[in-house]
Amino acid sequence: LRVILRQINEKDAYTYGHSERVMEYSVQISNALKLEVGTIEQIALSAAFHDVGKCEVADSILTKADKLTNEEYAIMKKHPIHSRKILEKRFGSRIGKIVEQHHEREDGSGYPYGLTEDQILYEAKIIAVADSFDAMTSKRIYSAPKTFEEALQDLKSTPNKYNQNIVNILVELVKNGAIKQR
Repeated sequence: LRVILRQINEKDAYTYGHSERVMEYSVQISNALKLEVGTIEQIALSAAFHDVGKCEVADSILTKADKLTNEEYAIMKKHPIHSRKILEKRFGSRIGKIVEQHHEREDGSGYPYGLTEDQILYEAKIIAVADSFDAMTSKRIYSAPKTFEEALQDLKSTPNKYNQNIVNILVELVKNGAIKQR
C-alpha cells in the first residue's frame, strides 16, 4: 500500500490529496448512513485507492492544463478499469468492482460502462458523490474551486446522475460542520 501511495504522490500530488479527502468524505457519509463496519472498511479502502489506475495514464494527459482531446479523454476514462485490475489482485473482486464503478452515473452517462441505477454498487455511489464533491471544491490545473455551497447545489441539481439520498447526507454533514471547507 505504501508503494502504491508513493507512486500516486510522485505521479500526481493532486490525486494523492484528492484520494485522502474522498476517503474522508466517503467514510463520514457511510457513518451517517449507519452502514456496517465491514462495509465502511471496504468503502474506505476503495475510496483511498479509487484513482490508483491513473498511474497507467501518461503524465502528458494526467497533468494537461488544456481541455483533453477525445482520444486523451478516452484514455483517461480507462483509469477505473486500471484501478480495478490493480486492486482486485490484492483485495478481491468486491473492492475492484467498487473502484471500477466510481465514475458511473445513475442515468447511464458515466464511464467506463454506462451502468445505470441498480447496476451500480451502493458503495460506488457513495464514492461517486464524495469524488465529484471534492473535484468541484479543489483547485485543479484546468479549473478554479467552487465553494461547498456551489458544489452541493450542482450535486442536488443533477438527481439523474447522483443518488440524492447520499447527496442529502453530504449536505447535512456540511451544514452541521462535520465537513468543513479548507
